Formats: sequence, C-alpha cells, structure tokens
Amino acid sequence: MSDGSFAEVTSEDARVQGHAPGRPILLLGMHRSGTSCLAGCLEAAGLYLGEVNTWARSNALGNREKRALMYLNDKVLAANGGTWRAPPETVIWPDHLVEEGREMAGSMAQDGPWGFKDPRTLLTLDGWLVCVGNAELVASFRHPLAVAQSLHQRDPDLSIDEGLGIWLAYNQRLLAIADRRPVTVISFDRAGDAYVEAVVDTARALHLPQPEAAGQFYDTGLRTHGVDDDSVLPPDLRRTYARLKELAR
Repeated sequence: MSDGSFAEVTSEDARVQGHAPGRPILLLGMHRSGTSCLAGCLEAAGLYLGEVNTWARSNALGNREKRALMYLNDKVLAANGGTWRAPPETVIWPDHLVEEGREMAGSMAQDGPWGFKDPRTLLTLDGWLVCVGNAELVASFRHPLAVAQSLHQRDPDLSIDEGLGIWLAYNQRLLAIADRRPVTVISFDRAGDAYVEAVVDTARALHLPQPEAAGQFYDTGLRTHGVDDDSVLPPDLRRTYARLKELAR
C-alpha cells in the first residue's frame, strides 16, 4: 500500500520542476488484467481521469483509457523496436517524445489527485515519471491463463502460448518496479466482496475524496475468465504469479 509519503505538487512548484501539478496516480498492469475495472473504481472514488473511453467491444464499461496517451506509448515502444505484443528489453524515450509526454501530462493534470491508465505504461513508466514527477503507483494483476484466454478470445490470432509469454514479460517488469519503489498491488482474481474491499482500502490509502464509492463501479460481469489452479502454469510463470500474490497481501 501507499506509505503516505507523496505530497501534492502545486502548479507553481510543478512549473519550476518541469513536472505536472497535483498528485499524479498511475495505474499499471498487463492487458486484460483488471486495470479497466481498477481505473473505474478509483475514478468513482474521486481520481480524475479526464475524458476516457467508457465503452469498448471487449469491455462494456470501457477501458478508461485516453487514445492519445495510448498512441504516445505506442510511439515510444516503436522507437525502441517493440510493440505491446513484443515488449523491448529496454525502453528509452527520445527527447521529442519526452516533450510530447510533458505536454500531455500537463493537459491532464489537476490540482488534486489525477491519473491515467494504459497497460503499455508498465513498459514505458520511466519516461512518464520524468514527465509527471513523483507519482503514486497502483497495479492490477490476474492469473496468467485467464489473461491469455481473454486475449485469445479478443484476437484469435493471438495464441494462448503467446499470451502467456506477454503476461510474463509485463509482470516481470511490474515486479522489477515494485523492487525499487512503492506499488499498491491488487489481485483481480479476488472475487466479489474481497475485491471491493481491496479497492476501497486502496482508495482510502490514496486519500481519494469518496473512497466508499470505489466499490460501486465493480460489476461481476467484468470478470469473463477465471482460473484458480496454479499447478497448470510453467515454473517461471508460477513463480512470478506467486510473488504478485505476496505483494497483494
């Protein structure tokens, strides 16, 4: 959970430091891992996300993403020879994309808690931290096979094996981030009341204005695949998933 050490940055301080004002909260996690649900819950609790997608073919309540931010993340990945499906080993932001990121962050920022969500941000995070400054991080994860099945259902050309490989690449990045800075981690495998309790607790820890409202966004229909058997996983995925579950506790 957040340790409460993040201070809100005034507009003037942000201008001097070259960072966005307010209190940025970045939402992280692999595709199809409950990040949209987490974003909707925290938005209901008072996290400002701005104008985001509120409906998608594969998500009736929307993915809560900004298309322009997604495109910027794609450009950063492409500049490093990768895509969201083929994460590059390292990600370095070209100077012109850093400037674009600063401008975008400035256009989204508010004087209170604000943030954004795009699964690609898990790969491009270091550059975003340059753009926004001292941000709080919240992440969602889900059983690898449930993610791979959901990806395959959305795109039959993306095989289960490829989906598992992407899951491993993203979530190893998440663990590496958590090794060096505080990250609140939530398991989307928690069902019903347990999940609602987790998001409400997170909203409180983030000092959002209406933490109890976080649970009002949650809908069991958002969870389209469920797997609870770790033994079906290859050892490297099983170890990574076990570490994530430890962080979520």
